Amino acid sequence: MNILTASRPHAVHPAIAPAAPPAQTSSVFQDAWLPRPAPRAIPAGDTFDAVRVTQQHGELVLQHLQRFPALPIGAVLADQDQWWFFVPAHFDNTPWPRPARYLTTGSFITVPPPEHTRAIGCSLGWIQHGAPGREFTSPLFLRPVLDHMTF
Repeated sequence: MNILTASRPHAVHPAIAPAAPPAQTSSVFQDAWLPRPAPRAIPAGDTFDAVRVTQQHGELVLQHLQRFPALPIGAVLADQDQWWFFVPAHFDNTPWPRPARYLTTGSFITVPPPEHTRAIGCSLGWIQHGAPGREFTSPLFLRPVLDHMTF
């Protein structure tokens, strides 16, 4: 299950290099990737959840995770000064460190069209799309990074 099939490896931060539009949709974000002119709200809690942090913390987390190429880093979305890391659903059984906010069932994530990236100046845009086989950031790696950050 992939968010997309990209023609190149996932982008390296800073917010940043243009993310390539997906060549093919996946079951995870199938509706989100359908061509459309405007953003769309999609429900969390079924196939994905999301962890929201400030832009400042999101940049630090992404930079830290990118130091370990074997770690799965999935889609990362930004809207003004907030970033969302997409994670597999149902990892909310213990509290996440504040001020990170775990979004699951009952939450909606507004996703832009795939070609909207922060690199081209969109306030709501993709920092990166998940690479094939890496549609989500692993909560098993994301959480410890957040636990050890000074908020």
